[in-house]
Amino acid sequence: MKYTPIIITRIGVTVFEVYVSLKVYSMENEQKTLQIKIYMPHMIFIASYLGGLLVAALLMADNFILFNNKRIILWLWIVSILLSIAMFFCCIEN
Repeated sequence: MKYTPIIITRIGVTVFEVYVSLKVYSMENEQKTLQIKIYMPHMIFIASYLGGLLVAALLMADNFILFNNKRIILWLWIVSILLSIAMFFCCIEN
């Protein structure tokens, strides 16, 4: 069932998470409140420092899925995997 977002009802911000509550309506005019989690840039920086490049790519891909940018997700994963492989081989040679 496809929902159309109408209004942002609440934004909750903590140190590690940002929640956005949306009031949405379906094609049959039934009202529903959805709560989505968005990763902020400082959260992605900390995760990439602790977990590496692929963890940062995972968090950014989650954000792009929420904002419906599916074309960017493909390029994000291609670039992050190629950079991870390049970093791996640079560390082996030295």
